[in-house]
Amino acid sequence: RDDPQAGAGSQGEEGWALFRYEGAVKEIFHQIKFERRRDLLRIFNEPLARFAARRPQLADYDRIVGIPLDSRRRLEREFNQSALLAARLEKILGKKSRRVPLKKSPTPPQSLLDREERRWNLDRAFRISQAVELSGESLLLVDDIFTTGATLEQAAKTLKEAGVRRVGYLVIARAFLN
Repeated sequence: RDDPQAGAGSQGEEGWALFRYEGAVKEIFHQIKFERRRDLLRIFNEPLARFAARRPQLADYDRIVGIPLDSRRRLEREFNQSALLAARLEKILGKKSRRVPLKKSPTPPQSLLDREERRWNLDRAFRISQAVELSGESLLLVDDIFTTGATLEQAAKTLKEAGVRRVGYLVIARAFLN
């Protein structure tokens, strides 16, 4: 189900989520992330294409960027689901990939932390790893799950500090915490 207003963080101007992070969607992501079931990402291809067709403003972003994993977690998992989802969205929108060297420093998994610890955990976790001109551009961050928004907020903050004009986000699922 489409939940178009996932809610923007202080750094992101607009954001969308396709599903609630519960039930079958939660189980699918558990398998993707912890059982290395990369093949299950294809389940989201059609919903992502339908969603993009209803949101022409997605094509207005200059670049689409998957939230990076730190190198250790990337090696363990063998893929970055957010980067794969971003690549799929680029293909749907007919955009040519334009690399953004956003890197993530190693941090404890966010899933093990509470809301406040998540924000602290990611403070300065992202960085632009090489010189690239981003001034005035607009970027759409793509991630798998939005829980507290700390990851997207910190990535957006780093990008804005590098001169990005506008940062939005699209996530596949949003958790609603009590």
